[in-house]
Amino acid sequence: MNRAVILTAIPAEYDAIKAHLSNLQEETHEQGTVYELGQFSANGKSWEVGIVEIGPGNAGAAMEAERAIAHFQPDVVLFVGVAGGIKDVKLGDVVAATKVYGYESGKTKLEFEPRPDVGQSSYDLINRAKAEARKPDWLKKLTSVESPNVLVAPIAAGEKVVASKKSSTFEFLRKNYGDAVAVEMEGRGFLKATHANQQVSALIIRGISDLIDSKSEADANGSQEIAARNASAFAFEILAKFDIQIGRGKKKLNPPTNITNRGTPHFVGRQDKLKQLHRELQQTDKLAICAIAGMGGVGKTELALQYALKYQENYPGGLCWLQVRGADLGTQLISFGRRDLGLTIPDELEFNDQVRYCWRNWPQGTVLIVLDDVPSFSKDYKKRIEPYLPPAQSRFKVLITSRQRPGASYRRIDLDVLSPEAALKLLESLVGKERIDKELKEAEALCEWLGYLPLGLELVGRYLDLDQSLTIAKVQKRLEKKKLATKALLCPTEQGEMTAQLGVAAAYELSWQELPPEAQQLGCRLSLFATAPFDWPLVESCLIETEDEDDWEEEQEELEELRDRFLVNRNLLKLTEQKTYRLHQLIREFFQTKLAQLPEADRYKRSFCRTMAAKAKEIPDTPTQDQIAAVSLAIPHLAEVARALTDWLRDEDLIGLFMGLGGFYKGQGTYDQCEPWYKQCLDITRSRLGDDHPYVGAILNNLGEIYRLMGRYDIAEPLYVQSLNMAKKLLGENHPHIASSLNNLAVLYYAQGRYDEAESLYVQALQMRKKLLGQDHPDVGQSLNNLGFLYHAQGRYDEAEPLYVKALEITKHRLGEKHLNVAACLNNLGLLYYAQGRYDEAEPLYVQALEITKHWLGEDHPDVATSLNNLAGFYNVQGRYDEAEPLYVQALEMRKHRLGEDHPDVATSLNNLAGIYESMGRYDEAEPLYVHALEMIKHLLGEDHPDVAQSLNNLGFLYNSQGRCDEAEPLYVQALEMRKKLLGQDHPDVAETLNNLAALYYAQERYDQAEPLHQQALDIRKKLLGQYHPHVAESLNNLAALYYAQGRYHQAEPLYVQALELLKHQLGQDHPHVATNLNNLAFLYQSMGRYHQAEPLYVQALEIAERKLGSNHPKTVTFRDNLDILRDLLNNP
Repeated sequence: MNRAVILTAIPAEYDAIKAHLSNLQEETHEQGTVYELGQFSANGKSWEVGIVEIGPGNAGAAMEAERAIAHFQPDVVLFVGVAGGIKDVKLGDVVAATKVYGYESGKTKLEFEPRPDVGQSSYDLINRAKAEARKPDWLKKLTSVESPNVLVAPIAAGEKVVASKKSSTFEFLRKNYGDAVAVEMEGRGFLKATHANQQVSALIIRGISDLIDSKSEADANGSQEIAARNASAFAFEILAKFDIQIGRGKKKLNPPTNITNRGTPHFVGRQDKLKQLHRELQQTDKLAICAIAGMGGVGKTELALQYALKYQENYPGGLCWLQVRGADLGTQLISFGRRDLGLTIPDELEFNDQVRYCWRNWPQGTVLIVLDDVPSFSKDYKKRIEPYLPPAQSRFKVLITSRQRPGASYRRIDLDVLSPEAALKLLESLVGKERIDKELKEAEALCEWLGYLPLGLELVGRYLDLDQSLTIAKVQKRLEKKKLATKALLCPTEQGEMTAQLGVAAAYELSWQELPPEAQQLGCRLSLFATAPFDWPLVESCLIETEDEDDWEEEQEELEELRDRFLVNRNLLKLTEQKTYRLHQLIREFFQTKLAQLPEADRYKRSFCRTMAAKAKEIPDTPTQDQIAAVSLAIPHLAEVARALTDWLRDEDLIGLFMGLGGFYKGQGTYDQCEPWYKQCLDITRSRLGDDHPYVGAILNNLGEIYRLMGRYDIAEPLYVQSLNMAKKLLGENHPHIASSLNNLAVLYYAQGRYDEAESLYVQALQMRKKLLGQDHPDVGQSLNNLGFLYHAQGRYDEAEPLYVKALEITKHRLGEKHLNVAACLNNLGLLYYAQGRYDEAEPLYVQALEITKHWLGEDHPDVATSLNNLAGFYNVQGRYDEAEPLYVQALEMRKHRLGEDHPDVATSLNNLAGIYESMGRYDEAEPLYVHALEMIKHLLGEDHPDVAQSLNNLGFLYNSQGRCDEAEPLYVQALEMRKKLLGQDHPDVAETLNNLAALYYAQERYDQAEPLHQQALDIRKKLLGQYHPHVAESLNNLAALYYAQGRYHQAEPLYVQALELLKHQLGQDHPHVATNLNNLAFLYQSMGRYHQAEPLYVQALEIAERKLGSNHPKTVTFRDNLDILRDLLNNP
């Protein structure tokens, strides 16, 4: 696409130009000029057009024209606007300027003496303007009926507005520049800029907006807008008809140059750098020096070469390429002067005088001097390079490439590796699109392995191109095996012409040789880190071994100097925007080959492993988001030790390293990422220490816990059992660790609903801890708590309460009234009182637990969120929704903030918040939360996890509540199948889903299908929970409701009565569940016409609800309405 830039001075001119363009986008120059870039197509030609409004004045026009040319690199540049007519023109006519007189150029004596200052428009555009002026075609772009004329003639430009024929300025123009037909204020400055950029075709086009003596009247009548429209129409007719190739051919320059290399045809991903480089070299009125700095192989020389080739027409004075490393600069310069510039340099001159002769006699025009591969900017630079730099004239532009960063006095472009997209494009250009498409993933992996380094990519690409049968995957295997010694990365001489003359290792060897031994050793030790960013304090922990504070500071300072002066400054080590450090993959490979040659290599590796193991031990079991952030930078480097350096890891550090790595992921709920670290730890520990080492038992226990958390109970159980048996064998039958193992196995059995087996193990652990640790030990308190929780789940509330109370007393006595474990005990006791309907006793326990947790952990901690959740659940069941909702929301936000958006606890909070919205009838808000929670749990815990079944159950319950039975049923069925598969046929959760599915069938009047499900749920609950559990009462109540709906009142009544008596016995006379059952039995009696038996039951239900739930709770309102209806029936028989 052709490119043009159009400058305007005032808004009317700008708007007239803009009207011809489409797809406009704003673009801002780094120095503040704002352009709009649009498109124009006509006569089979497409143009990209940049437009800008610059204000009046020749000086501003010159500066902005120079800036726009440098920024856009256009083929054509136009100045389009309005002018005042002097002669031979009328309002609305158009003038294409052949030349512009700068009429204010001259010398002041007694009388001003003008000196000719003439700017010429481009020959090709003048002739195109003459051709279009003879045709009426351009008039089609106008909407007016008038037919303005076009003149191709001279104009004048100054800094004054000429408004009268009587003025001295008008008389001056008539006398000295009689052929000028119009006057304006920008043209001369504009043409000065274009004269310095002769590769660009330039033309000024003006519409006549006023005539001398009638300027004010014309402006008032809108003549500026008309003139601007006419000038714009003619300008775009010029673009539509102008053949840019002819223009280029007539201006093509052949500057002297010694550049014979045509560069790679596979140059990608650096177009923005080319533009930046050109801007840097143009934006100065002094000698311009710009350095391209970057690591070896990143493409510095290629960028300089591509720049010289692309912009050679900008340098009519010549392009001189000088090789710095291993060559004499002055000799090359003198040779260029004689051979390429044709200078006759006197032999009798001293050597330095011959160089100065070259500079003094260099041909006119802008000159580009390239100093390629400058090794250093230190004393050597001042001695070998500075004496041969060109004089301080703006026409000389010096471009330097170097691995080292220059000082602040030079403009600098830091060159990094290619983007992944550009790297893949480079590889594709070398081996062909079809080959890349066939092995796309392998190609992306190859680019990543090479660190997106252009040299590595080109070498490997050419290597692949030599053998069309070679697969990308096979090449990568060779690279992974032989590293930098792979043939594909060696000298490129066999692989066709390339700009680079060295293989990757040889390129880095040059940098290595320039490093002092201390910097070489530092580079080697840094290669032990993974190819990921690292904090410098972590490096100091590895390298500084002294404990003396003064010595530490001294060594710290020495390390920083080595780092900055030799590694960062020479682009061997990258300082990131986050102020961390990172080695490029291939530099790291190079340093590792050097490390292997050092006698101290083993010692360095052992020191590195010790430091990483110590870092791993800092990772807590349940890390917060802040703790995760603090350690996350170290994780790739811990993983590198686990992956490649375990041979140098001490036995005592083995378990700490791997448990830290696994714990990092376990604490975030990403159990699938934790699992492989624990498994690897188990394999290495067994291999190194034997199957019977205590570490093996500990790892089996941790691995079992992960599988339990993942819901993979069948895998977890044998690991727990094996860990327990090992502990017994090593420690005997009576040891605190045995008690812990028994406790862990009991937790698993509890999750599986195997309550009898869990109880036996909890009791055994409790007795063992009492015997070994004493009746008053905190671990005894924990065992009491666990056993109490089991009894609580079984509905054995009378047995659970004294255990909870005793656990609370022990914990307070041994750990203090405000210990976190006390908060856990308070929460558990609160849950029990809540289940029993003892709300007045439960609430203060929840509040106290929350206060203790906040006191220890602060306002913003995951455990605080758990306490908030418990308190919110308590308010929810009481119908205190306005108090519950903000607590659920607060807990959700806290978990997101502290644990991250993707954590199982966040999914739990989403489920809880959805539940309260469901209870409040806010179904539209509940549904997306349930759906999000379900997706998150599937993502984090896998498709086959009990929590997935729970989420399916919740969502099904919501749909059922909305009457969306067709959507609810498959969710219930899926949840039921999952629970049977994962938990077994006899599990309380299976009974829950059977109950829900039966309720759905009940709502659909599919009674025959509902009844066996209710019966199954009842049987499971009786078997697992005993005859007197509240859930048994729930099943009896549901089955009774089913019989009632079928009119089987006599079968319903004994079930309602049995459920009521059971609840009174278990929960007390004053529980809300008792009120619900009283209401149900009363409703049955009412339906049977037994009103006098129904009334006292309704009254009791209402009294309980008002006391426990409040007068406005939905259930209280329902009970009150039922009683009112019954009394109406009694009063109106």
